[in-house]
Amino acid sequence: MQSSKPNQIQFLFLVGAPRSANSAIHSLLDNHPKILNWPSEFHFFTVFKQVSKGEQFAKVTKLNQQFISHFKERFEERISRNTLSITKSNYKSGSHIGPFDVTLFEDLLSRKQDSQMTSLEYLNYFFKCYQESNSQYRNKEIDYYSMLCTARGFDWSNRELFENSKLIFPYRNPLESYSSLRHNYLESISPNEFYDIRTEKGAVYWMRTYQQISNVIKHNKNHPNLYITSVRSFRQDQESQTSKLCEFLNINKTESTEHMTILGIPYGGNARQESLNTGRISDKPSILSNSVTNFEIDCFRRLNLYEFDSTHTHSQASPKFTILLAFVASFWELKNNLSGLTKSSGKFRLVHWRIKVLIQLFKISHLIRSNKLLNYDSNLDVL
Repeated sequence: MQSSKPNQIQFLFLVGAPRSANSAIHSLLDNHPKILNWPSEFHFFTVFKQVSKGEQFAKVTKLNQQFISHFKERFEERISRNTLSITKSNYKSGSHIGPFDVTLFEDLLSRKQDSQMTSLEYLNYFFKCYQESNSQYRNKEIDYYSMLCTARGFDWSNRELFENSKLIFPYRNPLESYSSLRHNYLESISPNEFYDIRTEKGAVYWMRTYQQISNVIKHNKNHPNLYITSVRSFRQDQESQTSKLCEFLNINKTESTEHMTILGIPYGGNARQESLNTGRISDKPSILSNSVTNFEIDCFRRLNLYEFDSTHTHSQASPKFTILLAFVASFWELKNNLSGLTKSSGKFRLVHWRIKVLIQLFKISHLIRSNKLLNYDSNLDVL
């Protein structure tokens, strides 16, 4: 389908939950002639709010410093980890990355360094500089400026932004998504730290995040500018789901949408299992060496998250049964399933360490059962 608005550039945001094929879908759109993709994930509006300290305007100089620093730190890591093996050693963040002239981009951004801008003004300016420094899209008519910011990095309170943008929300079962995140964190911190309700990005943070994402997407699910697509459906039939996505965006499906790339560089994927990173959305999730406990499964049931793939509602366990699940998790499931965890988890086999985790699980259960999870003052970012 041919775009009917060749001169009106809209913003396009990938706003899915973590570990929900955001990067994969973003990379399918990477080389499309009508979409200019910012090449790495960035929580744009969260960072803008931090720089502006909650004010409407922020200094361009400080914004430039934050965004360029983030790009240089994150992009090379993404390229080295997620591109196909034949290209992993060939690309480094330098003056040029494929068609992207990084030096020119920095120079263009710095030309208004004495200015102050709103988030939308700066985002427009940011993408215009990016388009001018990208030889593939320079002086070309495009329909979208696209950024992967995830649900946590989007400004859901800005209705003007929402009304004038297109949003893609890839939906994955929240427990699957959480399991993948949990697997990653437990490779670097101990179970005691992960389940501590004070941990910056521990179990409570992520349960709270999924509850917030569920609420905001449920509230906006019928908005014509929000496209909800199932990761499960993409696994079953990537071609037809890509066609539906292009129809939503009112653009032609091209050969570029059949291949996952980053700045034209072949992209394998972001699956935990390296064998699944083949340049297509894998038809199955990664096998995790450390699975979630039955206590965590029960917690997600009690969060009552909106299920886009199902109308099934979960029955909630009694408080006594939840206490039993906490005991089993602390003294059996975690103790006997330390595979893939950080080395410091070895001491978790000691009884007093497991008692500490049990206490934290009781606290988590109380926050959820008393509906205090969203109100819990953890000094963390919220949607």
